[in-house]
Amino acid sequence: MEMNQSHAGDMIDADGYSVEELREMVFEGQGRLDRTLALGLLSRKEYPDKVSDLRKVLANPAEQPRLRAAAASSLGQINTPAAVRALEGGLESGESLTIRAAARALANVGTRKHAERLEELARDSGPLGRDAERALSVLRRRLKTNSPEFGPIDTLSVEKRREATPIRTRAASASDAAKAIKSAPGRKLVRRGSISLDCQGRRLVFVFDEAAHGQGLEVGSRAEEVGIVAEPPGIEGVAWAARYSVSVEPDEEGGFRIFATTLDGRPVLAGRGRREKGRATFELGAVDVPGALPVDIRGSFDGEKVTFDQARSGARRRSSRTPVAERRRPGSREQLSE
Repeated sequence: MEMNQSHAGDMIDADGYSVEELREMVFEGQGRLDRTLALGLLSRKEYPDKVSDLRKVLANPAEQPRLRAAAASSLGQINTPAAVRALEGGLESGESLTIRAAARALANVGTRKHAERLEELARDSGPLGRDAERALSVLRRRLKTNSPEFGPIDTLSVEKRREATPIRTRAASASDAAKAIKSAPGRKLVRRGSISLDCQGRRLVFVFDEAAHGQGLEVGSRAEEVGIVAEPPGIEGVAWAARYSVSVEPDEEGGFRIFATTLDGRPVLAGRGRREKGRATFELGAVDVPGALPVDIRGSFDGEKVTFDQARSGARRRSSRTPVAERRRPGSREQLSE
């Protein structure tokens, strides 16, 4: 079974290693574990020099980009001034994978002053720009600034039951979850609670963000990303790809809103949820745009796993006012069921 280091770290107990053992593996390469895995376990420990150690890895230009990115991700879970300063340095590292990871981390712990730098990075036409744009959107929603925060969004429902096509849902296999996690390097994602969905010939896998899953039923009490949706390669592809980001934000009367967006921030699914009787229930529909395929998804989250009460798609797309290819950048996939 293929397993990436994030997934492996999810299955290894950090308590099985001392801080000294893990530091030796990270900084001296001595020990039984891969350095990236050792760093992930070290970041779970509580010890006085943790931020300093992570900063040392992140700031080292001779270090492996993958290890620097992992350090940035870990710093993004530590909301202290020292951790934020280290991430600010990561944005100026000059190494793309490191900058992308630092940008994503600042979405969780950054302040208003970081928005301007993220805006500059978002102008990049490649993966760096996409990650920076998404980080900027999350940061602005979290801080409740004047942002492209999602306002009212109309959705499409499956109007006639006889025209509905079931979306098959089930727990994702260990192999599929590991490959989905691998599609988003630098993100702290976990296999726990992962879900596989088969919709109109497409297989999609949702995996939780580690910090969001750890909140249990408190998820939705603040604006944040809660996971990603990844897809296996097509006929000519060789690797899984992250397709969508799933995020939440607080709503009125203790509820929350939930969105699935493309990686450049365009919503494709939207809905609402509410916590009640030891679980969080939610409903999702396809965003009403030309060419969209109606989708109805209803389910609940018990703090550990997602259960679907209904998942179906329509047989007919919403009529397009213009050709489907209009304004679509090459290779983009805007609707979940395209």
